[in-house]
Amino acid sequence: MSMVFQRSDLRVLSVCGPDARSFLNGLITQRTNLAVGEGAYGALLTPQGKFLVDFPLLSMSEDKLAMGLPAQAFDDVIKRLSIFKLRSQVSLIELEGLKLVSQIGAFPLDFRDSRHSEISHDLVVSRQGKSVESYHQARAELGVPEGAYDLIAGKSTLLDNGLASTIDWGKGCFIGQEVTARMRYRGLLKRVLVPYQGHAEVGSDLSLNGRVIGHIRSSYRDQGFAYVLKEFVGKPLKDLQLGYPLGLSDLNL
Repeated sequence: MSMVFQRSDLRVLSVCGPDARSFLNGLITQRTNLAVGEGAYGALLTPQGKFLVDFPLLSMSEDKLAMGLPAQAFDDVIKRLSIFKLRSQVSLIELEGLKLVSQIGAFPLDFRDSRHSEISHDLVVSRQGKSVESYHQARAELGVPEGAYDLIAGKSTLLDNGLASTIDWGKGCFIGQEVTARMRYRGLLKRVLVPYQGHAEVGSDLSLNGRVIGHIRSSYRDQGFAYVLKEFVGKPLKDLQLGYPLGLSDLNL
């Protein structure tokens, strides 16, 4: 069974022009040499490798890419990207006539999401489908985090927060690459973001035998994401069942 969700929490930015792909490729974590009609899921980091924003990335034509950006981060992203334009032949324009929808389930939409095989996206003239709140509940059930809701901008890093799949390790340089690569190859992850089952208050500490082992990052009814010491992943606590982090096993971390 498939469900389509209206992404009223996202605004669509068009990165277009002869240099659009090369311009964006040097900045974000995902490759931009996508075939027309192909999609991925990427992120923009600080030079120190800290998370700023994550987004569906859609290849619309040879000289146009679209980014589905969280509404609250939209203006800041345009400012950051504009700093790097210099003499690049590229334009940054909001596509106000197109809305992004997301789908979870079989028979995917045109643009697949690299975080999970059951998530896909598309652009439509008018919004359609279930509410954005239902989307976030559904992705939480899949154990898929989303930066604007489950990470801390300017502080979180991708590998230990379930977003390793937003990185194309073979694409070449991007902002924050050095720190991100060092985390991977040294394997120095002490805490990780994991899904949980149960009821918890956002921001509350998780304790075991008097020891604080983590805290609740987000909540979606009876589930959400917690940031915990790596040794406790998959463990049952008093009121919660902790799951496993997304994407780390693929990197042998």
